[in-house]
Amino acid sequence: MNDIVGHFNQLQHLRSLAFSQRLPQTFLFCGPAGIGKRKAADFFAALLVCQRKDEPPCGICSSCKSLQNGSSQDYIVLEPDEKGRIAVGSDNENGTVRWLTHRLTEKSSSGRYIVIIDGLDRISEAGQNILLKTVEEPGKGVVIIQISSSKSRVLPTIISRSMVINFHSLTAEQISKILKTDPEPHSYEDLALIVSGGSVSVTKDLVEKQILPPILDIAGAIRETVINKAVFNENLSDFDAYNGDFGLYDILINMFHYNIKLVIHKKLQYNRYVENFYIDDYVLLQRLIKKLLQLKNDLKFNVNSKYALKAALYELSENI
Repeated sequence: MNDIVGHFNQLQHLRSLAFSQRLPQTFLFCGPAGIGKRKAADFFAALLVCQRKDEPPCGICSSCKSLQNGSSQDYIVLEPDEKGRIAVGSDNENGTVRWLTHRLTEKSSSGRYIVIIDGLDRISEAGQNILLKTVEEPGKGVVIIQISSSKSRVLPTIISRSMVINFHSLTAEQISKILKTDPEPHSYEDLALIVSGGSVSVTKDLVEKQILPPILDIAGAIRETVINKAVFNENLSDFDAYNGDFGLYDILINMFHYNIKLVIHKKLQYNRYVENFYIDDYVLLQRLIKKLLQLKNDLKFNVNSKYALKAALYELSENI
């Protein structure tokens, strides 16, 4: 049942916790998007309910199967809606925060509730405050597994009351294994692996949705603006929906970090697509990455991406 790639230490830790006499009731799985945190949560839930204690989770007992097919009434999953958020809602509004907290006051049929909140950081501050009482006092037999791609968007009080399990980015080899691909060195797919931040979902998006080519154009335009003082006129509006857990600025930052690596290690053969944006100036690259990190942070304040980036690039070009 465990087909998870990577995260060996985390899975071993969860396995030992599952058979502990003092099992924590509230967990927080943190780490970048698209690296397998939800798979780890499902694995842990199966460990907790599996009827075979010699080699759990077996995947074939009635408890394991009820988790797999979603028939268990005591296995609750909260996920973002079509707008990408988990709403506060009401007691009768299925899939919302208030619905969950109310549901957990009712008696379970098996004597145990297992809850997965897949996107704690997609709950508003008000919603997290409502959830907090349940996190503090989950009730007998309740285990809550919260998943977040951004610890900074989680209330400190929830973090302090949860057992935090940190998950890390996958390697390019691990992503290739999951996607069942073996990209040619220095190919388009190879660059997608490099700049994806170790995320399977981001790598798939970059390749399958053809997101990488326009980002390469933007990176090239950034280079031309900074080096040759060209006017930056790239359209960034198409990426507004792709600025969630891992967005446009993250990919650009990873591109120029890769550029820095190539500047430092002159003998490295680099991906031919890097020629679009390559800058042979270590100090300038550091300043550029610092600007991009600042712009990424400013997105939360609803700044205009294009004009903010244009102004930052103009400032850099004037100070070369």
